[in-house]
Amino acid sequence: MAETGTRMLTYYVKIDPDTGYIQSIPQTEKADELTEIFILPIDDERDFFLKNWSHYYLTGNGSVKTDDQHLMDIGTDHLIHLIQTQQDALIQANQDLTIAQTDVAKAKADAADAQSKLATTTQTLIQLQQMAVQSSQAQAQSASSNSEMKTMLVQITQAMATLQAGNTKTTE
Repeated sequence: MAETGTRMLTYYVKIDPDTGYIQSIPQTEKADELTEIFILPIDDERDFFLKNWSHYYLTGNGSVKTDDQHLMDIGTDHLIHLIQTQQDALIQANQDLTIAQTDVAKAKADAADAQSKLATTTQTLIQLQQMAVQSSQAQAQSASSNSEMKTMLVQITQAMATLQAGNTKTTE
């Protein structure tokens, strides 16, 4: 078995010309009538292919495949598919992240705006409370003044009545 620069493993196998299935135990040395194949070790288990070689076949384009649902394809086209799937997932994750970052920025701006409005509203409420206190004080003063005025009016009325009574006695 020789390793290529991309961690692909190279084996030499006899292929059934009708089915494409591998007919003999993979060899690590080149020999006549053996076909060179390249596979990637699965989860760094180099013996995986050697344990399961009889379940694999060679396609017309040279990819090593299997029809066994319990085994993974180890050919390059399967690996390309896995890479594309991961790339698509990464692209989607990046798009989701961008959307989330935009949403966070908008939420921060909305929160800042709401905080500003809350500060303005709080200041307005404080001013209204002060005005209400001043109004209550003014009403209390006005009520006090009204009471004083009524007392004065009563005193003036009594004084006028006394004067009028005195005037009536003097005219008689």
